[in-house]
Amino acid sequence: MVAHIQVDGDHRRDVVRYKVIRDDLVRVTVETARGNVDSKRLRTSYWSRGNWHGAARIDGRRGAELVVGTSAGAHTLFFTVLAWRSGELIRERPPGSGKEWAIDAAYNVYLGWRRTRNDGEVKMTERYVTRDNGTGHHWSGKAKTYTWRGGAGWKRSSMRPLSYQGDRNASRVAGWKVKGLKRWPF
Repeated sequence: MVAHIQVDGDHRRDVVRYKVIRDDLVRVTVETARGNVDSKRLRTSYWSRGNWHGAARIDGRRGAELVVGTSAGAHTLFFTVLAWRSGELIRERPPGSGKEWAIDAAYNVYLGWRRTRNDGEVKMTERYVTRDNGTGHHWSGKAKTYTWRGGAGWKRSSMRPLSYQGDRNASRVAGWKVKGLKRWPF
């Protein structure tokens, strides 16, 4: 068992299991307090055995989403997010484009996700900055904010430019900024 948390939205804690089947295949299983069981197999690439990252409220529905590291690039980490919907686990795609949620931290780039909730609205903001001209200490990029719209899912609600002076300030955008998840998987 990797988590004992409400997943299906009935206000009772459910059991979450994570099993490595092979180096390139893992299985996430949820057994609800009501006794319903479903599992999802996830392929992993360049992240041998994957990474159970955690369970946290991400979207605006009741219950936690399940976050699994499934792929890695040279420095970018990619995550699959699973959600319980109508009695089964489904993949919850990130807002915008792409199949997986990404975070990054490298010499020339920072990327991260931040969840906020104000006046009942759930928002996820993807923040991405790059070092200007590949040298120096000035960084620029964008913050794209998406608002959870119930059955319609995520809808982009704003986009604004980002500008930071100094590596330390720029690095603050990187990683997960979601209550219940570690910023980095290691």
